Amino acid sequence: MDIITSTLVVVGVYLGLYFSIYQFLKNTSEGFQKLDYDRRMYIVKNYVKATALGLSCHHAFKQTYYILFDTDSLTDNFLQMNAIMYVLTDTLGLILVRGLPINTKLHHLATNVLGIYVLSATYGSVCAAYLPVLYAGFSTWAFIVNFYLAFRAHTSRPRIRMALSAIAFINYALISVLNWFVQIVYVIVVFRNIQTVYECIFPFLYSWCLVIIIKDDIILMDWLKKDFWKLWADLKVGNCAKKIRHDSNTTNENSVSTDVNNDNSNNNVSADVNSDNRNNSVSTDSVNDNFNNTLTDDVMANVINNMCNSDIVNDSINHASDDKDNTEQHDKSKKNIPTLRSRRMITEI
Repeated sequence: MDIITSTLVVVGVYLGLYFSIYQFLKNTSEGFQKLDYDRRMYIVKNYVKATALGLSCHHAFKQTYYILFDTDSLTDNFLQMNAIMYVLTDTLGLILVRGLPINTKLHHLATNVLGIYVLSATYGSVCAAYLPVLYAGFSTWAFIVNFYLAFRAHTSRPRIRMALSAIAFINYALISVLNWFVQIVYVIVVFRNIQTVYECIFPFLYSWCLVIIIKDDIILMDWLKKDFWKLWADLKVGNCAKKIRHDSNTTNENSVSTDVNNDNSNNNVSADVNSDNRNNSVSTDSVNDNFNNTLTDDVMANVINNMCNSDIVNDSINHASDDKDNTEQHDKSKKNIPTLRSRRMITEI
């Protein structure tokens, strides 16, 4: 398969991915639906690039290994196919996505220029054309960064975003440092093997393109770091706010429980007071009853005593009257005695 046919096939596959991912997110993601068209296409571009790079990781590892340790196993067709798959993700991004940051546009332009050079270069055991291929090979392993750039733009899950941001930052930082180290070493090797002035042109131009690419990588790396700490701070603040709300709710619940307990205590006290009042009333009633009974008994006793006393008085009065009668009769009898004597004396006479 020649270069033109390979390019057309890859372009067709990527356009199919653009359409499929766009429709899928449009039907499933509420956050995606709320965004404008340019923002949606930015998300789709990064998902397409993450998919393409993720599927190319195995080939990227092989070509990196062959360039560094086994150049005899390399074929032009293999290198060109990998270059087409990598470069066209940026080419379609420039064409389909509007409003890209200027540093991203420069990055994509530099990638396309270097890709054209790689496709037209003649390869040897050590040549300058391997430099952009090596850089693309290392960058392929950082596909998680493109996935995160797409994912964070239409989702609001802070914990997942923070985890992906940390993974993307660590992955990108390690791969970038390793990539820069390999680039510097290989540039030195290339310059040491230059035999003509013409061979110096591309390494010199590539060095300037590399500056632009590395500058964009540093900006993206710094953004990933800040994004991670921002998410971490927001999540911490959110947890603190939740804790404060939880403590406040707990305090309110305790206050309500205390109020309920106080009400119950007051009710119990009222009940005890009422019970005591009832008991006191009962006791008072009992005392009153006892008092009334006592009064009744005393009154009855007094009545009985009065009755008895009245009977005694009456008896005394009766006895007194009887005694008086008897006395009177006795006195009469005494008076009558002389009379009888006088009658006898009269009779004797």
